[in-house]
Amino acid sequence: MTQSEGFSDSSGQVCKLLKSIYGLKQAPRCWNKCFKSFAEDSGLKQSNCDPCLFFNDEKSMYLIVYVDDGIIAADEEQTVKLFLKKLESEFSVVIGEANYFLGIQNEHLECHKIFIHQEAYCRKILSRFDMINSNHVSTPFEKGAITTDDSVSLSDDVSYREAVGILMGGLMFLAIVTRPDIAYAVGVLSQVLDKPQQIHWTMVKRILRYLNGTKKCGIMYLGVSSATLESYSDSDYVGNPSTRRSTSGMVFKYNGGAIAWRSQ
Repeated sequence: MTQSEGFSDSSGQVCKLLKSIYGLKQAPRCWNKCFKSFAEDSGLKQSNCDPCLFFNDEKSMYLIVYVDDGIIAADEEQTVKLFLKKLESEFSVVIGEANYFLGIQNEHLECHKIFIHQEAYCRKILSRFDMINSNHVSTPFEKGAITTDDSVSLSDDVSYREAVGILMGGLMFLAIVTRPDIAYAVGVLSQVLDKPQQIHWTMVKRILRYLNGTKKCGIMYLGVSSATLESYSDSDYVGNPSTRRSTSGMVFKYNGGAIAWRSQ
């Protein structure tokens, strides 16, 4: 590492690092290795399906980590307290209720119900694109609106086209995390991002108007002991008038709330 400002002795020499510091290219990997070692020493195993998930089946404890943010759950409160105590002894941490995590708001309701939503994130998108005062609509997509034959293209201005891409990125995040009700509309519009037309911009604004009226909508998980897994699927059978292709949809529910869904 180059000598820090105010320390250089003009010799051209550099400093040899004895351990990782913030800002290095290798810093994220070093932190991941460090925390993984700590988690495993604490009796947790790293999931083979998702490296961000650590678990202990015997204690029914699950830990999700995203960089240096994490959320933990277990059947016994004492199990969580013991782990957090060990975590505090190893790292400098801020501990609190899991009310907000990675853009997702979590509400703990009566009867052990959990409601997740992204109201704050919706407001942020609506404000950024000046749609916070827009009129509401009852559906995110208008029947028969699918088309790629509109001759009116959007402005060729690069910044404008980038704004469309940024907006769609925000809508995709919503559709993936807590809003399966907009997954179909977002999926259709994501297919025309390379060359959007005027009608597609109108369709994007309709999704925003729908979100403006449903900002608090999300997913409710019931607090029942006998949880069941449910799955549903359907197809519109040649629903696209331009390509004559079908769109299929599927959703998996556990404890009354959706845990996975897809529209393609």
